[in-house]
Amino acid sequence: MLTLALALLQAQVPIARVEVAPPTPEVTIGQTLQLTARALDGNGQPVPGARIGWFSDGEGDVDSTGLVRGGFQGYISVTAAASVPGMARPVFGIVRVRVLPGSPARVALDAPAGPLLVGSRLTLTGTAYTAQNDRRHDPLTFSSSNARVASVTPDG
Repeated sequence: MLTLALALLQAQVPIARVEVAPPTPEVTIGQTLQLTARALDGNGQPVPGARIGWFSDGEGDVDSTGLVRGGFQGYISVTAAASVPGMARPVFGIVRVRVLPGSPARVALDAPAGPLLVGSRLTLTGTAYTAQNDRRHDPLTFSSSNARVASVTPDG
């Protein structure tokens, strides 16, 4: 009797879970990433006739095909809602997409103003920024184009 009730329940609600891939996605600002989703039954098999709808919240958006576009540095929560026509309740799969800054476009140096006297030392530091002025956390290395005029260690 219990087995029959379980079989009837599975027949009424065939979707047990929604698998979204890739599981830990990343996209760069302004770029796109294609997500996929599969509606699976209790045995891990694809559910025939399942339809997937896409929704997002955060620093970008997703279209009706699962194509994500990174808008701003941060995260996008993307939900894939799977349903079978005639069934009352959809089942959701959620993935958190990390939106990364673009490539470095410039470096702002934090060096003291004024002349550097012969034999004196100073430490150079800087910060990398994207074309959209998003701060990056890349390690910077320094070099001198003329070591006879000024030498510098790789760490500044």
